[in-house]
Amino acid sequence: MLARLPAQIFSVAALLLALFAAANAQLAPMVEDVLKSASAERNRYVEVFQNLLAMETKTFEVFDKDGEVKKRRVVRSNLIVFRLENASDRVVEFRNVVEIDGKPIGDRDERVRTFFEKLSKSKTSENELERIEDESFRYDPDLRISGLTLFQGVALAENIRPAVRFELAGRENIGGNECLVLDYQQTTGSEFIRVNRGNSPHPTKASLSFEIEGKPNELLEERIRGKLWLDAATLQIRKELREVTVKPRDFPGPVVISRTTAVYRDSEFGILTPEKLVNEILSLDRKRYISRRDITATFEYSGFTKPDVEIKSAEVK
Repeated sequence: MLARLPAQIFSVAALLLALFAAANAQLAPMVEDVLKSASAERNRYVEVFQNLLAMETKTFEVFDKDGEVKKRRVVRSNLIVFRLENASDRVVEFRNVVEIDGKPIGDRDERVRTFFEKLSKSKTSENELERIEDESFRYDPDLRISGLTLFQGVALAENIRPAVRFELAGRENIGGNECLVLDYQQTTGSEFIRVNRGNSPHPTKASLSFEIEGKPNELLEERIRGKLWLDAATLQIRKELREVTVKPRDFPGPVVISRTTAVYRDSEFGILTPEKLVNEILSLDRKRYISRRDITATFEYSGFTKPDVEIKSAEVK
């Protein structure tokens, strides 16, 4: 039997609902303004970052099926970012490897000089990019991670943002800096978020592309989700957590195949530069309908510096 509630309770409930609706209506334009400004700062980050140099230390840990580390490698490189000679609208990361597991690379100066001589003879941007990646990743174990340092906050990119829902989750303090916190979740498919579908057909636009073990023509419903900590004063990214999920047809729900945590610090160049990035790669366990940790790559950076001239691939020595 249902008891009749006093009319006052209904009035209070209706008032609360109206207040919540009004608050959400006021937040919506605020979030949109924040997204536009944060997206502009993301674009400026790429423009400024392409002229900076740093020493990068990458630590790889490869895990067995029981979650134990079976292989570990430390790769130290000079990180250089520049525009391709055959496609000036494309910016790439190049790593001149100087040390593996504490052992210096012999004749590295001669090797890099010879490499760029060959690179300058590349006839297409794709051929140029392939050579750059082959050289940059030749010591990395079973994994190629490209663009993680250069392209931050992918969810904020103009071509991806329409597929993502953002919510203002409050404020937090990161290293003494007040930050706005945004939760985000991709709600519809996007040609720029791809798993086992090759690279994006638009190489100059922001995208994420992954290759995992899978069945031919398998639909994976790939999505991104995560959290952004935006500096309250500048709306630059101070921290990001991003996950990529897939949902094979026989899985009861989505599972994570990549998890990235990125932390940025103050610099003299008007942008926040990378301090530490951690990228976890997970593989599908189809028998248990879960994903398990496969490889973790940790990127750590010295202070960034700026060369006296703009860098281009044909000019790197």
